[in-house]
Amino acid sequence: MGEQLTLGHGIRCSPASHQRAAGSKHTLVKTVVQYFLDAIIAELGKGGRLEFRDFGVFETRVRAARTAQNPKTLTKVQVPTKRMV
Repeated sequence: MGEQLTLGHGIRCSPASHQRAAGSKHTLVKTVVQYFLDAIIAELGKGGRLEFRDFGVFETRVRAARTAQNPKTLTKVQVPTKRMV
């Protein structure tokens, strides 16, 4: 949470930076993007907060358990507590 990660940090630390000579540009871009998305998922999984300038803020919140209703059958359904972004 306290560490600030930048895109440059992710590219330097990614396995893709060590495989540049071996793969095509398409493979490199795909690997870097996947690494970046994995880092986002990991940070949100730890309960962190991500802020992308001029884009938005992502953080997890706990949604309380509730009773919902199936619109087709009108049956009451219990929805459990869950974490959401």
